Amino acid sequence: MWQKLQWFLAGITLVFMEVFIRQRNVCFAYHQDELTGVFNRGAILDLGERVVRAAMREQGQVGLVHFDLDDLKQVNDLHGHAEGDRVLVEFAKALKACLRPMDFAGRLGGDEFLILLPGADLFGAHRVVDRLRAILPHIPFSAGIWTGSLTPARPVTLAQLITLADGEMYVDKSQKKRHRLSV
Repeated sequence: MWQKLQWFLAGITLVFMEVFIRQRNVCFAYHQDELTGVFNRGAILDLGERVVRAAMREQGQVGLVHFDLDDLKQVNDLHGHAEGDRVLVEFAKALKACLRPMDFAGRLGGDEFLILLPGADLFGAHRVVDRLRAILPHIPFSAGIWTGSLTPARPVTLAQLITLADGEMYVDKSQKKRHRLSV
């Protein structure tokens, strides 16, 4: 009788462990971009709002970088979507390798990525971009950097900061195009 009870309790324990593991995996998958392994759009935007609110509350420095992979459409058209996916995965892996433990990387969608750099100044943000360019010289990308000190006296939203970084990213992209045309 005791042996049956032990088997029953062991079975219930295994069921609860399985439910817990599945729940944890579902939660993780909900926040992770399936292809690249970085945070997905919803998760990185949620984290970004938290980082911005914390920086305003603490009157702290924050940086963010908006990335766009150049010519990914051409890679897909010439070599297929599997190769385009490989480029995205390679970029995300290198991006994660360039970050500090307190930084966050996410895929906004398609070929666009965003990193959040709590406490980073302009020099620190440029170092991340420069390291990434050194690691991935064969993957062209444009980057827009925004950094600054936030205060409650001048509240901003993450969307406003992304818009500023996005504008800088397009400046970077257009400078590269002008350079290619002049060469």
